[in-house]
Amino acid sequence: MVLLAKIINETKNKYEKEGRIKDIRLMIQHLKDKTNVNISNNCFELHAEGDLMIAGTKKKLHVIILNNMLLIVKEQKCGLLEYKAHILSRNITIIEHVKGNPLGFRLVSNAGPKHSFTLQATLAEEKMFWVKMLNDIKKDTSELSRIGFAELMAKYFYIPRSI
Repeated sequence: MVLLAKIINETKNKYEKEGRIKDIRLMIQHLKDKTNVNISNNCFELHAEGDLMIAGTKKKLHVIILNNMLLIVKEQKCGLLEYKAHILSRNITIIEHVKGNPLGFRLVSNAGPKHSFTLQATLAEEKMFWVKMLNDIKKDTSELSRIGFAELMAKYFYIPRSI
């Protein structure tokens, strides 16, 4: 019975995330000229999203972690998302400790300092969650770029020897 409830919850969460991803895609398609973000239709997952403060201010940014990028937007009063920046997961460097701010962490883009942010969580557990999620996405992306397609298939799928 517990297994059935878990499966139902996972399925429900999956469909909710898919709806949210569609909203994000529509926003990016609407702003494609401004953002230059190209989102592929395959392997697109929402890993986490939430509000974080810009360190040293009271301004909130809405941060969305996708499987291939970090999307930073500002939520308008009407509920719409306004694009601020994006950092591809392969170009991101996470600095976990910020001097003088135990709840802060820094995201630095290898593409340039324009897309670097010092963000602040409200709790230490929240900071640990965000840093872990960002490190996991970076690790997954770097692993996928290192190995070839055949190795990737062999790692994640059973391929019978007779093929």
